[in-house]
Amino acid sequence: MAYGVKKNTNLIKAQKIIQELMVTLNTDLEVSKSMLSMYDYMNRRLIEANIKNDSEIIDEVETLMTEFRDTWK
Repeated sequence: MAYGVKKNTNLIKAQKIIQELMVTLNTDLEVSKSMLSMYDYMNRRLIEANIKNDSEIIDEVETLMTEFRDTWK
């Protein structure tokens, strides 16, 4: 599999994971609304990274997701 195709596939997988996190949020809670905004931002950035083939955006989203994960640990 070519590098570009593999990267595209992995970015789409990451987008699907974020989208699943978004739809499973209980938006009755205030914290969930903030999380939804963050997930939406990360998802849009991944789409942009995929379109522009921009690894810096991928790094940005990875950093955000890692910080988000570490907060919940």
